[in-house]
Amino acid sequence: MKFIDLFAGIGGFRYGLQKVATESDCGSDSESGASQHGQRAFYCVWSNEWDKYASQIYKKHYGECDTRDIRTVDTSEIPDHDLLCAGFPCQSFSIAGKRLGFEDTRGTMFFEIARVIRDKRPRYFLLENVKGLLSHDEGKTFQTILGVLS
Repeated sequence: MKFIDLFAGIGGFRYGLQKVATESDCGSDSESGASQHGQRAFYCVWSNEWDKYASQIYKKHYGECDTRDIRTVDTSEIPDHDLLCAGFPCQSFSIAGKRLGFEDTRGTMFFEIARVIRDKRPRYFLLENVKGLLSHDEGKTFQTILGVLS
Protein backbone atom coordinates (compact mmCIF):
# COMPACT_ATOMS: atom_id res chain seq x y z
CA MET A 1 0.00 0.00 0.00
CA LYS A 2 1.42 3.38 -1.02
CA PHE A 3 1.31 6.07 1.65
CA ILE A 4 2.43 9.63 2.25
CA ASP A 5 3.75 11.04 5.51
CA LEU A 6 2.66 14.65 6.20
CA PHE A 7 4.01 16.59 9.18
CA ALA A 8 6.33 13.61 9.33
CA GLY A 9 8.39 14.69 12.31
CA ILE A 10 11.21 12.17 12.70
CA GLY A 11 9.21 9.42 11.02
CA GLY A 12 7.00 7.77 13.63
CA PHE A 13 4.20 6.83 11.24
CA ARG A 14 6.63 5.53 8.65
CA TYR A 15 8.59 3.52 11.20
CA GLY A 16 5.41 2.01 12.61
CA LEU A 17 3.91 1.07 9.26
CA GLN A 18 7.10 -0.48 8.00
CA LYS A 19 7.70 -2.27 11.31
CA VAL A 20 4.19 -3.78 11.29
CA ALA A 21 4.64 -4.83 7.69
CA THR A 22 7.95 -6.47 8.55
CA GLU A 23 6.74 -8.30 11.65
CA SER A 24 3.51 -9.52 10.08
CA ASP A 25 5.18 -10.88 6.95
CA CYS A 26 6.98 -14.09 7.89
CA GLY A 27 8.84 -14.10 4.60
CA SER A 28 10.36 -10.64 4.92
CA ASP A 29 13.78 -9.16 5.34
CA SER A 30 13.45 -7.48 8.73
CA GLU A 31 16.05 -4.84 7.91
CA SER A 32 14.48 -3.46 4.74
CA GLY A 33 10.87 -4.49 5.28
CA ALA A 34 10.88 -6.17 1.87
CA SER A 35 8.73 -9.25 1.55
CA GLN A 36 9.81 -12.44 -0.15
CA HIS A 37 8.37 -10.92 -3.32
CA GLY A 38 10.54 -7.80 -3.00
CA GLN A 39 7.73 -5.40 -2.06
CA ARG A 40 6.75 -3.79 1.21
CA ALA A 41 3.21 -4.01 2.50
CA PHE A 42 3.47 -0.25 3.12
CA TYR A 43 5.61 1.87 0.83
CA CYS A 44 6.16 5.58 1.46
CA VAL A 45 5.96 7.51 -1.81
CA TRP A 46 6.32 11.03 -0.37
CA SER A 47 7.01 12.73 2.92
CA ASN A 48 6.98 16.32 4.11
CA GLU A 49 8.43 17.94 7.24
CA TRP A 50 9.48 21.58 7.30
CA ASP A 51 11.13 21.60 10.74
CA LYS A 52 14.88 21.78 10.12
CA TYR A 53 15.97 19.36 12.84
CA ALA A 54 13.15 16.84 12.51
CA SER A 55 13.63 16.67 8.73
CA GLN A 56 17.38 16.10 9.17
CA ILE A 57 16.67 13.06 11.35
CA TYR A 58 13.98 11.85 8.93
CA LYS A 59 16.39 12.15 5.99
CA LYS A 60 19.09 10.31 7.92
CA HIS A 61 16.76 7.36 8.50
CA TYR A 62 14.83 7.32 5.22
CA GLY A 63 17.00 9.17 2.72
CA GLU A 64 14.45 11.72 1.55
CA CYS A 65 11.93 14.26 2.78
CA ASP A 66 10.35 17.29 1.16
CA THR A 67 11.11 20.22 3.46
CA ARG A 68 8.91 22.90 1.93
CA ASP A 69 6.12 24.62 3.81
CA ILE A 70 3.13 22.40 2.99
CA ARG A 71 1.09 25.51 2.17
CA THR A 72 3.34 26.10 -0.86
CA VAL A 73 3.15 22.54 -2.22
CA ASP A 74 0.87 22.05 -5.21
CA THR A 75 -0.98 18.77 -4.71
CA SER A 76 -0.19 17.80 -8.30
CA GLU A 77 3.40 17.32 -7.07
CA ILE A 78 2.31 14.74 -4.49
CA PRO A 79 2.26 11.17 -5.83
CA ASP A 80 -0.97 9.19 -5.80
CA HIS A 81 -1.32 7.15 -2.63
CA ASP A 82 -3.70 4.81 -0.84
CA LEU A 83 -3.09 6.07 2.70
CA LEU A 84 -2.40 9.56 4.01
CA CYS A 85 -0.70 9.72 7.42
CA ALA A 86 -0.40 12.99 9.29
CA GLY A 87 0.43 14.08 12.80
CA PHE A 88 -0.46 17.73 12.42
CA PRO A 89 0.90 20.32 14.89
CA CYS A 90 -0.67 19.90 18.32
CA GLN A 91 0.54 22.97 20.22
CA SER A 92 -2.65 24.87 19.34
CA PHE A 93 -4.88 22.22 20.94
CA SER A 94 -2.76 20.88 23.78
CA ILE A 95 -3.38 21.78 27.42
CA ALA A 96 0.38 22.39 27.55
CA GLY A 97 -0.01 25.18 24.98
CA LYS A 98 -2.11 28.34 24.75
CA ARG A 99 -5.00 26.43 23.13
CA LEU A 100 -5.58 29.03 20.42
CA GLY A 101 -6.87 26.36 18.03
CA PHE A 102 -7.53 27.60 14.52
CA GLU A 103 -6.58 31.14 15.65
CA ASP A 104 -2.95 29.91 15.74
CA THR A 105 -1.26 29.36 12.36
CA ARG A 106 -0.10 25.92 13.52
CA GLY A 107 -3.72 25.00 14.22
CA THR A 108 -4.69 25.75 10.63
CA MET A 109 -2.33 23.09 9.28
CA PHE A 110 -5.21 20.64 9.57
CA PHE A 111 -6.80 22.41 6.60
CA GLU A 112 -3.69 21.59 4.53
CA ILE A 113 -4.30 17.91 5.27
CA ALA A 114 -7.91 18.37 4.17
CA ARG A 115 -6.70 20.03 0.95
CA VAL A 116 -4.47 17.06 0.12
CA ILE A 117 -7.25 14.58 0.95
CA ARG A 118 -9.72 16.53 -1.22
CA ASP A 119 -7.36 16.78 -4.18
CA LYS A 120 -5.65 13.36 -4.03
CA ARG A 121 -8.57 11.27 -2.69
CA PRO A 122 -6.65 8.51 -0.87
CA ARG A 123 -8.68 5.45 0.14
CA TYR A 124 -7.69 5.90 3.79
CA PHE A 125 -6.26 8.51 6.11
CA LEU A 126 -4.73 8.23 9.57
CA LEU A 127 -4.48 11.40 11.65
CA GLU A 128 -2.86 11.84 15.05
CA ASN A 129 -3.14 14.65 17.56
CA VAL A 130 -3.42 15.31 21.29
CA LYS A 131 -6.22 14.34 23.67
CA GLY A 132 -7.02 18.04 24.13
CA LEU A 133 -8.22 18.24 20.54
CA LEU A 134 -11.47 16.49 21.51
CA SER A 135 -12.37 19.02 24.20
CA HIS A 136 -10.88 22.15 22.63
CA ASP A 137 -13.43 24.98 22.42
CA GLU A 138 -16.07 22.76 24.06
CA GLY A 139 -15.73 20.21 21.27
CA LYS A 140 -16.41 22.69 18.46
CA THR A 141 -12.93 22.30 16.98
CA PHE A 142 -13.30 18.53 16.68
CA GLN A 143 -16.77 18.96 15.15
CA THR A 144 -15.26 21.35 12.59
CA ILE A 145 -12.61 18.76 11.73
CA LEU A 146 -15.23 16.03 11.34
CA GLY A 147 -17.35 18.32 9.18
CA VAL A 148 -14.45 19.19 6.89
CA LEU A 149 -13.48 15.53 6.51
CA SER A 150 -16.99 14.27 5.76
